[in-house]
Amino acid sequence: MSSAPAGDRPLFPFGPILFFGDSVTASWTAQMPEAFSGPQTVARGIPGQATRDMARRLRSEIALYGARGLHLICGRDDILGGTPGVTLDGIVADIQAMLTDTRDLYVRSWVGSIPPVDPASPAAFGRPLELIAQVNAWLRDHVHEYGAAFIDHDPVLATETGTLK
Repeated sequence: MSSAPAGDRPLFPFGPILFFGDSVTASWTAQMPEAFSGPQTVARGIPGQATRDMARRLRSEIALYGARGLHLICGRDDILGGTPGVTLDGIVADIQAMLTDTRDLYVRSWVGSIPPVDPASPAAFGRPLELIAQVNAWLRDHVHEYGAAFIDHDPVLATETGTLK
C-alpha cells in the first residue's frame, strides 16, 4: 500500500501510456500539450501516417518508451490522405497486427474510433468516407478479441447524421 497522496501517485504505475496515431492524435496532443507532457504519457501521433507505417513502428516505440499502455487512433489518414488502394481489409489487417503486438507484449490497449468527418470539407472530396463507418464497426465488434477496449468518439463528436459537429 502506497503512503503517497493520491495526487502524487502515477496514474499508470507500470509505465507510460503511448498515445499512438496519425493526424488525429497529433492534433489532440498539440492542442492540449499539458495533458500529454507528464512522465506517464508519450505523444506519438504523426500527421499523414497510414496504418501500415504505424504498424511498422509500433514495437520499436513501445520498447523505446517502455510503454505499458497504448491509446490508438488510426485509419483516418489512410482514408483522407489518398492512400492508393485503401480498403477496409487493408486497414483492418494493420490494426490486427498492432493489436497482436500489444497483446503479445502485455501492453494494455484502448482503441478509439475514427472521428467523424465533415463530408463538405475539401479534404473529404472524392475520398471513400464510407470506410470510416466500416472501420469503426469492425473496431467496435473486434478489438476485445485482442484484449483491447473500444472508445467510441461518435456520441461526443458526431451529429445525428454522423457528420462532425
